[in-house]
Amino acid sequence: MENVIFKLKEPQTGVPKNNQEKTLVYLFFHFGFYEYLNNGIKRYKPLKYSTGLKILPYYWNDKPIYRAKQTKNFAYENFNTTLNNIENAIINLHRKLKNDGIIPTPEILRHELNILLGKVVQTGKMNLVSFADIIINESTNGTRLTKKGKRISPLTIKGYTTTLNHLKKYQEEINKEVDLDSIDLKFYKKFIHLY
Repeated sequence: MENVIFKLKEPQTGVPKNNQEKTLVYLFFHFGFYEYLNNGIKRYKPLKYSTGLKILPYYWNDKPIYRAKQTKNFAYENFNTTLNNIENAIINLHRKLKNDGIIPTPEILRHELNILLGKVVQTGKMNLVSFADIIINESTNGTRLTKKGKRISPLTIKGYTTTLNHLKKYQEEINKEVDLDSIDLKFYKKFIHLY
């Protein structure tokens, strides 16, 4: 079952309007995707996606509307229209992938939505998260070995996975995919600062 909810990154509940700061609006798209944890428990995982839109929490209606309030002090109609367009885009994208026989994952949906919304140019280049995914898969199944020809230890793979999770969060935070070409000292400093 598809379900879209928009949430504020920092709701600032209880903070007076004059002391509030604008905060990002995130899309949470629940589409039945799940992963099994190490202990065998099934965990549902929605797509969490930054819309790039910011709003003062005072002008936000949370549950059950999840949209900007009607007010003369804020261009709520344009704001809500943009949210509606993003909601329609992710639902249509999800259905298209399924119709094309592709199993949607949060990462695939994020990548395709970024392309659709013009946040990423489709160049065929591999991004850092995809590269890290390949390294982890090859290390886990034994295709990638150490210099001495031994399997990579589970502890090392766990470290890779932790780094990959940080990279995914970083991409969510900056709302952009990290290409291998963009890895430099500037990227390193931003990434270390956030994590």
